[in-house]
Amino acid sequence: MSIIGLVVAHTYAFIFFGLLFAGEVVLIPAAYAATLGYIGIVQLFLTAVIATSIADTFWYFVGKYISTERLWRIGFVRKREELIRNISAHFTNHQLKILFLSKAVYGTRTVIQVLSGMHHVPFAKYLSVNALGIVSWTAFIIIVASVIQTGLDPIREVVHGAEIAFVVFVGLVIVVNILVHRAVKHRWLR
Repeated sequence: MSIIGLVVAHTYAFIFFGLLFAGEVVLIPAAYAATLGYIGIVQLFLTAVIATSIADTFWYFVGKYISTERLWRIGFVRKREELIRNISAHFTNHQLKILFLSKAVYGTRTVIQVLSGMHHVPFAKYLSVNALGIVSWTAFIIIVASVIQTGLDPIREVVHGAEIAFVVFVGLVIVVNILVHRAVKHRWLR
């Protein structure tokens, strides 16, 4: 069986593991594929929420049960030391807001999960706010993809390609990410 045949035969497994390890890098093209009808939107949504929840919970427990000294020795953490220290300074007072917003700020999601564990955010609160953030961000990405896809149907007949819709979609996600990142940086990372 070819690689493409394997991916087609096990689409949701590939999406699940892709989301588990790469997050939005997999979600954005998958959302676009769902709007084109190649995969189910509901199945994608559920797969994304479950995979992201598992990955985030793993990082929460890394932060909770690994000593701070050992955490600083991990390459991933050490590379983001300045970001972690800046966010950590504000985290105590705004932990749940920062946790929720971390979904929309690319590159901070894992760091915030680790900080949530390090700061011993109560697991029930962590789980509920994190789930709300995951559901909101995943739904936003899928809805934006769907709206763009629907709005460009007449244009596609003239242009003969869905590439424009994908580029616009990726552009909008990047713009929203930048705007939220700036807002978070301005509010908490001065």
